[in-house]
Amino acid sequence: MKVNVYVDAGSLIDERISGIGHVALRIVKYLSENQNFLKNYKIIILVPYNKTGNIERLHLNANVHVRRIYIPARVLNKMTSLNMLPPMDVFVGKGIYLFPNFKNWSLLFSRSITYVHDVAFKIHPEFIEPKNLKMLSMSTERFMRRTDVVATVSKSSEDELLQYFPYVKGKTVVVRNSIDYAVFKPQTDDTVRVLKKKYNLPDSYFIFLSSIEPRKNINVLLKAYEMLPNTTGLLLVGGMGWLHDDVNNTIESMQKNGLKVIKPSHYVPDEDIPGLLSGAIALVHPAYHEGFGISPLEAISCGVPAIVSDIPVMREVLGDTGIYLYDLNDAKELASLMRSVVELKPSREKMIARAMLFSPEECYKSLIDTINALR
Repeated sequence: MKVNVYVDAGSLIDERISGIGHVALRIVKYLSENQNFLKNYKIIILVPYNKTGNIERLHLNANVHVRRIYIPARVLNKMTSLNMLPPMDVFVGKGIYLFPNFKNWSLLFSRSITYVHDVAFKIHPEFIEPKNLKMLSMSTERFMRRTDVVATVSKSSEDELLQYFPYVKGKTVVVRNSIDYAVFKPQTDDTVRVLKKKYNLPDSYFIFLSSIEPRKNINVLLKAYEMLPNTTGLLLVGGMGWLHDDVNNTIESMQKNGLKVIKPSHYVPDEDIPGLLSGAIALVHPAYHEGFGISPLEAISCGVPAIVSDIPVMREVLGDTGIYLYDLNDAKELASLMRSVVELKPSREKMIARAMLFSPEECYKSLIDTINALR
C-alpha cells in the first residue's frame, strides 16, 4: 500500500516564487518523475483553497495530487506562526509530511521533515527583517522540537545549526540543493543577443542574481562596480527585500552619472535567467551569509564564473571553480577580482563538471532515504 507524502505548498503559492519556493518545486518535480519512488508513495500538495490557481500555473505532472485546505492562506500562515492549528493530520490524513520553509504543523499520527535552510537569524540578526526575525526567534525551536527530521541544505548550514541548537543532533539530514540541468546550461549566442536587446544590456556586463537586501552586500558590489571601466554594465536581478531604499538611491545616482547599472523594473521571468547568466562576464555574489548559494551554482552550470564571498558554504558548493572575495567589506578587492576574471578565462568545462556534482539523483537521495526511514 502506498504511503501518502504531504507537501506544504506555502512556499509555492506566492505570485513570485522565492528561492525557497524554487527549492520546493524542484523537489516535488523530481519525486513526481521518480518511478521507483512512486511505486511506494503518493505525492499530495496541501494548498489553501484560495490559492489553488497558483499551483495550477506550475504545470506539475499527473503524479502530483492537490488537496485543498479550507483555510485562507493568510489565516493558515498566521495560525501556523502562533501555534493555533490543531493536529492537521486528523483532518488531512496520516502520512509523511514535508515542510519546505522553516514552519511546520502539529501532527498526531504522522511523521515529518522540516527544512531549516539556514540560521542566519542567529548568526546575523542585523540582516533579518525585524518581523521575520521575531517569528524565527520565537518559533524555530518549537518547530524543530516537534518534527522528526530537520533538513538542511548544506554541511555548512548543518554545522551552524548544531552550533546554535545542539539538541537537534541526531535528527538532522543534509539535502543539498540541485538545479535543472536541462534549463541551466550554456545558451546560444542568438538567445543571449535577444535578451541583451530585451533588457537594454551592453555587450559586456556582470550579473547579480538574488534578493535585494542587506545580507547580500550589494552596497560593496556597487562601490566595486564604480571602479570598473564605464563600458561594462552591471545587471541586478532579484526581488526587493527589505531596507533596499539605500541601494535604490545609489543605483539612481549612478545611472544619472552615466553608469550602466540595470535594475529591471518588471519581474524577470525564470525562463530568461539562463540566457542572462550565459551572456554575463561573471556572476558576482558577495553575500555575508548563505545557507547554500543557488545562483552561483546556476552560474557555473551555464559555464559562467562566479565571484563569491569566501565563506564555508561557497567553498562547499563551488570548490576550486569559485573566485573568492576574502574581505567582504573591501570594494577594491572585489573590483580587482571583477577586472581579473576577464583575463583569467576559467575553464567552462571544469565549471560545468563541478555543477554536475549537484545532480538531483545525488542531492535528493538523502531525502528519499529519510522518507523511507520514516515509513
